[in-house]
Amino acid sequence: MLTALVLVGCGGRGTGPVTPAPVQVGVPGYAHQLALSEDVLCEQRDGRLRCRGFHPLSEDLEDAWMSYGDGFSRVDLGGLGVCGLRAGRVLCWGVEVGDDGLAVPDSVAERTCAVQTFSDLVGVREVAMVEYGGCAITAERVARCWGAPLALEDPDDMRLYDLAQGARGLAVGPYMGCALTASDLRCWGSVEGLGEELDYPAPGRSVALPIPEPAQVVVGDGFGCARTERGQVYCWGYDEAGTLGRGAVGDDPQPPMLVPGVDAIDLVASATSVCARGRDARTWCWGQNDAGQLGLGHTRRVDSPTHVPALDGALDLALSPSTLCARLPDGALRCAGALGPLTVADGLDRVGATRMPGPPATHVAVDTRAVCLVTEQGHRCYGDGGALGRGHQEAAQGWGLTAAGEAPVSEVASISPNRCARLSDGRTLCERGTHPPIELVGTHALASNGINVCVVDQARKVQCWSRFETASLPTEVPGLSGAVALDLSLRRGCAVLANGGLQCWVVRPEPDAPPPGPTTDLRDLRAVALVGERTCVLRQNGQVQCWDRAAQLSGTLEGVSQLARFDRGFLVVVAGAVHEVRIQANELSLGAAVPGVSGTVQLAAAGQTACARNEAGEVRCWGSNSFSQFAALPPTLRLELTPLVEREVQPEVAAMLECGPAPRPEEEYDEGDYY
Repeated sequence: MLTALVLVGCGGRGTGPVTPAPVQVGVPGYAHQLALSEDVLCEQRDGRLRCRGFHPLSEDLEDAWMSYGDGFSRVDLGGLGVCGLRAGRVLCWGVEVGDDGLAVPDSVAERTCAVQTFSDLVGVREVAMVEYGGCAITAERVARCWGAPLALEDPDDMRLYDLAQGARGLAVGPYMGCALTASDLRCWGSVEGLGEELDYPAPGRSVALPIPEPAQVVVGDGFGCARTERGQVYCWGYDEAGTLGRGAVGDDPQPPMLVPGVDAIDLVASATSVCARGRDARTWCWGQNDAGQLGLGHTRRVDSPTHVPALDGALDLALSPSTLCARLPDGALRCAGALGPLTVADGLDRVGATRMPGPPATHVAVDTRAVCLVTEQGHRCYGDGGALGRGHQEAAQGWGLTAAGEAPVSEVASISPNRCARLSDGRTLCERGTHPPIELVGTHALASNGINVCVVDQARKVQCWSRFETASLPTEVPGLSGAVALDLSLRRGCAVLANGGLQCWVVRPEPDAPPPGPTTDLRDLRAVALVGERTCVLRQNGQVQCWDRAAQLSGTLEGVSQLARFDRGFLVVVAGAVHEVRIQANELSLGAAVPGVSGTVQLAAAGQTACARNEAGEVRCWGSNSFSQFAALPPTLRLELTPLVEREVQPEVAAMLECGPAPRPEEEYDEGDYY
């Protein structure tokens, strides 16, 4: 989850990154002007609010800022869009608000400004939002919250709770919120690491943390850190990404303990990392760094405070789970990590046919996050970089599937968070973290989509399970036998049978759902591919036929040797070239060939990644490289701090600063566009 923080504390401004000058004590309180989420960067300076990236005024991504206007005192990016504090009122864009004044879950109302949950509050001093919840400090200095930061047992309880009197310095995370008072630091929600008597305060109650002279607090996902008046930093909670700053401390939540070696005047945090601006104008960071988001030039985990020379003298910092941005003394705004949404048009992480490294391959296996090559010397996989995975540098350098043993990898169904691979000897192995792995022998095929994994087992029956549910075990699909090949969409699966027929089933039953797939009298099938409600089959004679739900599309492709699903569509191999399949007006036709790909003897695709192997063993891959699966860093990844273009454009539709009743535009979706 994403965490946006609005923080208050003492602070000062350094003189430069080369020779940092000590910061004078006693300067006015510091307020952050930058706010950063996974997709949006906003800045509030002198009352003027502007944003870049995927934000509600963006029709298309541009390498430029768009202005939301003047009169703003704060900005927050809490999972529901862009929220600004203007004349004591909380205004948000990018959310649909119901009659009760609450944000409608899973809704996006582009260009619509709406008074958020705190619509009855005036004189709001601070605001901090997360997905499905938030907190505000009222004119009377009361910390008032609703939803997720309270960690309520009843998820439908959307009442406002008063948590702390005399509050300032508000910070919230996905399941916890904190604020300073005149005498102490108080937190609410899932307050981890304080012992059973103090954890999880009752709704409407907060608990004081044993932090001496607290001056500032930040909150992440399952942890928090506080700065004292003397510059000490204490952290508590879970240390899953090194966020406690004390090295590896185990899996149990930890009580507040001192982070060594830090003399701080300011803290910032994301869901998974922390940075501290020091009294000597140096900057120290720790926590998750798998996208290089700490500006250290690498993607290794950082579990203790580490000096970041590039940030020395920084005037302001902002962190997201994969990006860091800083305003430096020369006035430039520089960022590190995953910069795709913040810098340029969508799709820069997509690349054309790229040759994979290494000796000639005898097989290629593709997952949505990785590419695995099998050679005479063994196998090597590339990818799985970024959030929840490995660092991008390690991903691009390649690694091995530890469960593969001596047998070559023939199929890869999922890489993160659980690795599933089918080996050439018929074994299917699926890791499940600390839980016992799933191991099946004699399997004939493997497929996955979303949370589901299915195999054709030794008896030619189909077994399926959830790769996210640790208690889920392989369960036979009833009434299905004689399977030789299969494919999955999010909702359904289809298998080619030994008699050449097709049989489909519902993977995720839903009320009023359409039938699981088409029925056909064909008895010469050898492959099937699914995208949403569309189904394509490859016949023994090289013909491809497709259906949309139960309706067969007109047109037939000829001379096809292989079929695969790819990026909300289909790919086929014709005379060694790889073509996209075009479906327009319910008619099937052969699209353009992928440039630079010829002599294909094996086609493998999953998600937005596709690879083709030719007779010489050369493998070329194309599509999305967002996980470094093409043995190279994504084009939008920056391991060093990179200046952002200082350009501003006017929005096509002005921000409705008075929050008019603009309706949410109706959108039509083609179900065939989704897996």
